[in-house]
Amino acid sequence: MRTVCARSTDARRMRARGLLLLAFFQVLLITPGIQQAQAQVTAIQPLNPQPEEPWQPKPLAIQPAGQPQPMLKYRLLPSDAELTSGDAAPIYLRLRHELPEEPWKAITEKFTAWSELPLSELPLAEAVRFIENWSTTLNQIRFGSRRADCNWNYTLPEQHLDAIEILLPDAQAMRTWGRLLALKARVEIAQGKPEAAIATLETGLAFGRHVGEGPFLINRLVGVAICQMMLERVEELVQQPGCPNLYWALTVLPRPLIAMRTAIETERQMLELMIPELREPQEEPTAAEWSVAFRRLEDGLDRLARKIKGSNEPQSGGLKGFLEAWAKGSLKAKLLARARQELSEGRGWTAEQVSAMSDDEAVVRYIRSTSAELMDEVFAPAYLPDLEPATSVMNAQAQAKLANLKTGPLAILAEMAPAISSARNASLRLDRRIAALRAEEAVRMQAAAVGGKLPESWAGVSVVPVPLDPTTGAPFTFEVREGGVEITGGRIDHQARTEIGYRLTTRP
Repeated sequence: MRTVCARSTDARRMRARGLLLLAFFQVLLITPGIQQAQAQVTAIQPLNPQPEEPWQPKPLAIQPAGQPQPMLKYRLLPSDAELTSGDAAPIYLRLRHELPEEPWKAITEKFTAWSELPLSELPLAEAVRFIENWSTTLNQIRFGSRRADCNWNYTLPEQHLDAIEILLPDAQAMRTWGRLLALKARVEIAQGKPEAAIATLETGLAFGRHVGEGPFLINRLVGVAICQMMLERVEELVQQPGCPNLYWALTVLPRPLIAMRTAIETERQMLELMIPELREPQEEPTAAEWSVAFRRLEDGLDRLARKIKGSNEPQSGGLKGFLEAWAKGSLKAKLLARARQELSEGRGWTAEQVSAMSDDEAVVRYIRSTSAELMDEVFAPAYLPDLEPATSVMNAQAQAKLANLKTGPLAILAEMAPAISSARNASLRLDRRIAALRAEEAVRMQAAAVGGKLPESWAGVSVVPVPLDPTTGAPFTFEVREGGVEITGGRIDHQARTEIGYRLTTRP
């Protein structure tokens, strides 16, 4: 029982803090507090940090391959016209039911072990038997991936006040099924069955998009992670003899492959869903109503703080715990002077209007406006078009707002601010990888048209349109190197390695 409670507490903390776990992170990891994590990072940093290793494009040894006939012979996503009406989610969710733990864990173990091996060293006979043992499950995933809808039906409308109690174990389970699909595709590639691998990748990308239809950013990020697994297999597949050209199969994929906007809108409203008093009222409250609003707002912040701490007892956490870590006293006493000062300094009220406010009104208005400002600072960059990356100035502004809140009585608001720019970049990196693969396949197709010789620039690619880098609106950088060519794109996030590109050489 203690283990179950601990897991629930960790999941609540993760959900409350809105931590966006990117493609290769685990979704349900135990996450330490922000300040504790910062202290741990500081402690393990070397006194003389080494310079970052130069990034290198991924080497691909390719064979020229011309355009398929007909052009759209191969698909990496089912056509909308071929989808079956119905909901895929129940199909996927039943797969884990009553499944023993040992074979379930074996999927991740085999995926980890066999994905690290060169394709030529894969224990093929064992791997084939392993995949065959999952044939019934894999068929069910294929059936689900051909459904038109996937409704995960989380109970957010019913329990919006306790939204952080909504656990997401299903998201982690879907990631494991994604690993099984990626492993199946790799086995088929090793067997020299490119058309079977393409069919599996079609299922895998459709499955990843279905997983990404959940309402939360974590759902979208798991969907992105699954699709990235499939694209890794595409990179492996295009190097194999006899692999058809996939330029048009990649071109047909929708953009964005997994959209973040709906989930971003949900996350943006999460605080107000859990604490409705943070919303501005439609009608001007009376003095008595302002007092009620303050008490409810204080209770809502306390309830949220206790849930983040994993405690249901007011004396063992909650808002009082946050306040005591800062300084003793009531929330109103801590905020009143700051509220009256800041409300009259650029928040839309004159000094006379603020002076006429009751203490309760001033504090409530201050908390509401502070929450709205914080969420806007964090979320605004996510609405920028792909070709308009968020600047370091915008990121610095959001970090400054968070840092200011963490040192005061409203630290609970900072706990709820997710790293939205990371989510936006996760979706963009997925589309960028597809574009880079399209560029590589354009090179393969052009080489096939001229007797196997790689082009020396994008001007030498005439058989199909040259794909553009979605972060720049221009073609990827093209450079001739000894023995081959490189197509690359630079960083899109100053805080993370986000370069993309391939070093292409031809094999006989």
